[in-house]
Amino acid sequence: MTERLKNRPPNVPIAQFKSLCAYWSKETIQAISENNTRNRAQLKWMHRMDPKNFALTREKVREKEKRELTQSEMFVETRKGNKGKELDVETGKVISQLQEMVEKEESDAEAFKVFFGKECPGRVRCYGRNITKTSLKRKVEINALKQAHSEKVSTLRNEFQDKIDRLQNAFKTVIQQCNPQINIESIEDLLGLSHRDANSSPKDIRPQMHSSTSTHAPCHGK
Repeated sequence: MTERLKNRPPNVPIAQFKSLCAYWSKETIQAISENNTRNRAQLKWMHRMDPKNFALTREKVREKEKRELTQSEMFVETRKGNKGKELDVETGKVISQLQEMVEKEESDAEAFKVFFGKECPGRVRCYGRNITKTSLKRKVEINALKQAHSEKVSTLRNEFQDKIDRLQNAFKTVIQQCNPQINIESIEDLLGLSHRDANSSPKDIRPQMHSSTSTHAPCHGK
């Protein structure tokens, strides 16, 4: 305890640090610590994200790629490190082998499973904490619904615009038949289709007719 108190951080009160040391000294906590140390020693191909969160990295890359990243892609993204840092030989070999396997396998998930084994219950590797298969599946379903809705809206907009274009063309045809002397620019002015000068005043924006009488002449069918 005395030795530990010598290493107390200045910003931690003595009373709190003593309580923490007492907690660390418990047999159950010591056993957990030793087990974690052994597990840590067995880990391979450690990520190089520093303090960055996996979820933040995933969102950033997904925003750039406009799609959900696979586990293999997340593994590569979190192991390649920052610019200027060389990739260790073992991790480089693993990345190359994984990428080759992904190219050969039909499913990225199957390739990842063959290389790294089955997932542990309640989590999905390379996606960060609190990410489960259920949450990923739900997000995929939500994204699919959003995509379908976006495509439907785009289709409706195109159909609507097509109808508007046909109506405008029909209107121009009728106007030209009723008023042969009117020019196409005047018709487009009526429809609001012409590219007017942004500095033009409202009184300047009016159709220019060749004949004042022709615009009022009724269209009589024969």
